[in-house]
Amino acid sequence: MLAPPEDLPERTLTAALGASWRLAVASIEYLAVGFGSHHWLVVDAGGTRWFVTVDDFQVPHRDALQAALAGEHVAECGPYAASAARLIAGAAEPIGALLARYDELVAGADRSRAVLTHGEPHPGNTLRTPAGWKLIDWDTALLAPPERDLWLLGGDHAAYTAATGVAVVPEMLELYRLRWAIADLSIDVDRFRRPHGGNADDKESWELLRSLVERGLT
Repeated sequence: MLAPPEDLPERTLTAALGASWRLAVASIEYLAVGFGSHHWLVVDAGGTRWFVTVDDFQVPHRDALQAALAGEHVAECGPYAASAARLIAGAAEPIGALLARYDELVAGADRSRAVLTHGEPHPGNTLRTPAGWKLIDWDTALLAPPERDLWLLGGDHAAYTAATGVAVVPEMLELYRLRWAIADLSIDVDRFRRPHGGNADDKESWELLRSLVERGLT
């Protein structure tokens, strides 16, 4: 993101780093890099530099989806621009309901339940080694409610509760299921509101976007 979050002043972030990470902050500087998360350069009392990321429940490129829903004009920037705009306009009501429900669930989320989560614990991110199965590709790791991973696993979560003592919250499973659909919508809509030439990646993204909307955003 290009601007720091208005609801997270640096003094609050500094206090959180100290309380949760035992990080004594000597200096903190907001970094306007990337999009979808907020980043800071933090230097601790010992001179060690840290790259700090905050990503509570924000969905990358949601602003592009909101713009499309609002009917904001997009230039003819590629072969899928007009088709994507019509597709989103035609599904404005269910997409709006999806966003409203997601925001409602976020407002009721208990942020104190955060644990280390992977983000995409599907079979493609597992590797069988001589020591057994390993979960790999941790670039999406975040401190978040456990349902961030559990929703994707499906099935009965009784074993998780028995092993951890943490009860699974159905509303949080719903939240992350909705977030996945909203993220897919937002990423593809943003792609087609920018210059694109219609290559194989664009074609695949268009088919995924159309399929997601046509099957009811599930």
